[in-house]
Amino acid sequence: MSPEYISRRSEMSPGAANAAPGRCSDSARDQAVATGMTGGGSAGALSQSGVSVAAAEAKSQKTSVTDHGAESRHMPLSDDESKHDDAMDNVVGMSKSEPDGSTETVQAADLYEHEIIEKARQFVAEAHAASAKETGGKPLRKSTIEAYAKYVSAYQNRGDPSEGVDEFVARRSANSNSFYVIRAALKHDSAVRMQTFLAEFEQAEVDARASLLAKIYDAITDYSALSNTKRKDALQDLGIKRRKARSKKEDLGKFPESLLEQFLEINRSSESYRILGSIQCLTGCRPEELKNGVTIRALKQSVEFSFKGAKTGKNKGQERRKFEIDTAFLPAWLRETFSSASGETFQLKSTDAFRMHYSRISSALVDDSGKPTHHRLPLSPYIFRHLLVTEMRESGWTDSEIAPVIGDQSGDTVRYHYGTFIPAKKRGTLRSKVIKSSVDASQIDKVRPPTKTTETLYEFKNRIGKKIKPLG
Repeated sequence: MSPEYISRRSEMSPGAANAAPGRCSDSARDQAVATGMTGGGSAGALSQSGVSVAAAEAKSQKTSVTDHGAESRHMPLSDDESKHDDAMDNVVGMSKSEPDGSTETVQAADLYEHEIIEKARQFVAEAHAASAKETGGKPLRKSTIEAYAKYVSAYQNRGDPSEGVDEFVARRSANSNSFYVIRAALKHDSAVRMQTFLAEFEQAEVDARASLLAKIYDAITDYSALSNTKRKDALQDLGIKRRKARSKKEDLGKFPESLLEQFLEINRSSESYRILGSIQCLTGCRPEELKNGVTIRALKQSVEFSFKGAKTGKNKGQERRKFEIDTAFLPAWLRETFSSASGETFQLKSTDAFRMHYSRISSALVDDSGKPTHHRLPLSPYIFRHLLVTEMRESGWTDSEIAPVIGDQSGDTVRYHYGTFIPAKKRGTLRSKVIKSSVDASQIDKVRPPTKTTETLYEFKNRIGKKIKPLG
């Protein structure tokens, strides 16, 4: 733990340090989560009537929570904090009240309550706009909400209750994926709390508004802290070393050439995933797309697969796609299995259980010398996604032609992120299982071809075996 975080926590009041974030009623929270933070705007025109008790409690929360975060990481409630501090002195201590002090107190409470409500509305609107931009205006997927709930639960059940959201996220900054996903989950939770408490505040009796106002402020502070928590700062503050994310793209080249054949044979014995595992490894689809459902239809010399896309949005992903796999590439038992398909839809129940299935298969894989591979090469569904792209590229497909097959719109994404380098001695041995003429152009969203910049980056990133000349 860094001295900065220790110092910050030591300055907090004991009540604030150990208090859990304000929680809302289950029914109200479920309704807010269901919106996915993509619709509905702010919580409505809320009452701004002042109550001195509410403002006093908010003042107390303001003092403890502001001390909790470094100034650079917390957004103030106003451009002129001193104005509100003076106003709150009137409310809490009555030190500056006039003969008609009660009236002054209510006015000051009104002022501070108004600032809290307006800031919460601003953050909720900001969260709506950010989510709409990311999802193309659609609600968050159920799988995303479920994943977020796991991270929120992990924070609520953390070992050190005095650990704030910013430190909780900062401690997980070694891995970039973990850092950004956990930050997004807690930020979404803060926005949902603000939205829910704002709605409750509008309907609440005067006596109940004190606690709600404090909860709204608590959610504001969490949201602000998370918005200003940067991975670079977290690594530096806590002295954490960056952990290089494992690259499935790089791992693919280390697996044996018989990877697909081994997987199909081992997967064949699974009652639950015999079909779904075969579909995924042949088509390179995302596990989330299997959860959406895949329709199969047997043709004369091929099998047609129809997908409902995942990770879709404005200028992102393919809503629907359909293509054929040449049955000549399939083992006899799988050709027979698919031969009777006439439009049936197969659907995955749990992506987590599916990934565990791949982990179990991983322990049974062997390399070209017969040694187990699982200790150094964990298997993932995305390995087959990279394998499919590599095969298609080696068969002469362009990145713009590959993009719709794997559910993308960007040739840049395919060029820079998918497939792997193939040594010269192995080139020519890979052939695409996908029949190019089968890609249904009528269902494809417009594909953006790779840019010059991305082509240069691709060449640099895949400069395996090339010597770099010294400068000068």
